[in-house]
Amino acid sequence: RGAFTPAAIEPRHGHRPQCPEPPLQLAADRRALEACRQQTSAHYFLGARPELGQPPLPFIDARGRALGPSAPAAPDHHHDLRFGPAAKRVLTGAPIGDRQVIPNGIDPAALLRRGPVASKLVADFGLDNTDIVLLAPVRITRRKNLEWAIEAAAAIRASGRSVQLLITGPPGPHNPRALEYVQDLKRLTERLGLAESVRFLYEQGSTPSSGYAVDAPTLSDLYMLSDVVTLPSESEGFGLPLAEAAVFRVPVVCTDLPAFREVAPEGATFVPLSDGPAAFAAAVLTAIDSPAARLRREVIHALSWDRIVSERLEPLLLSGT
Repeated sequence: RGAFTPAAIEPRHGHRPQCPEPPLQLAADRRALEACRQQTSAHYFLGARPELGQPPLPFIDARGRALGPSAPAAPDHHHDLRFGPAAKRVLTGAPIGDRQVIPNGIDPAALLRRGPVASKLVADFGLDNTDIVLLAPVRITRRKNLEWAIEAAAAIRASGRSVQLLITGPPGPHNPRALEYVQDLKRLTERLGLAESVRFLYEQGSTPSSGYAVDAPTLSDLYMLSDVVTLPSESEGFGLPLAEAAVFRVPVVCTDLPAFREVAPEGATFVPLSDGPAAFAAAVLTAIDSPAARLRREVIHALSWDRIVSERLEPLLLSGT
């Protein structure tokens, strides 16, 4: 228990200066705690002592016995709270429930290099706050059988989750009955209560009279935004959207057609047309509940900077605590 002298503090791996990494016997000492409190980053502290992130945290027990009730008060704030509740309790001496920990965050738009059209679409439809995003990257013609995709969206909502189905293409230009089909689909969305959950992008743009221009870069963004690509076609000449979805590693639920089998003999989820729309919806529900899909949604919903600021930081600042 000699006098504690902090080591020279040097930036590492592009980070700001980190807290010195005291030996465990010094970590229980008031002077070691005080040295840590003066630094702006604490994530290397826990990285050097991973045992402190695991219960039962013997370090905390040792520190409490050594310092007793005269331990230094916790700092009023911490400039860079890049550590979890266990490490925060170590550094401040506060019970876990007594402090708000603001975690590191991510900017999904920057990470994915999202373009301006997709960014506008995300803002207009609240996609970053939507539980499930389905994508139907097709033109609107009857053989695309988009009723099944709409009914899959209804099944997701019935499971207690919010959903947005994005239909990218306009009505087929060479089929005069395609506009009639659009009206049929809209009546279905109204009947299912999905008018605000099914988006016909060709007409739902920034103004009522204009739609989104889904060019190749924007389509790439939409694949990266999506949880599942739905392709419930009754017939196809070639499954190009399935191939594109595979490049972006997006799960695909499609009907069991030879054209789709040629593109992805095993990689997609195939639903026979004879099984009907309920089976297709069930397959979509299974696809969105895979561990990888859940992890992606959980990270975006919990650790995006927009959510951290609006749901955690702003309430903390406005509360005055």
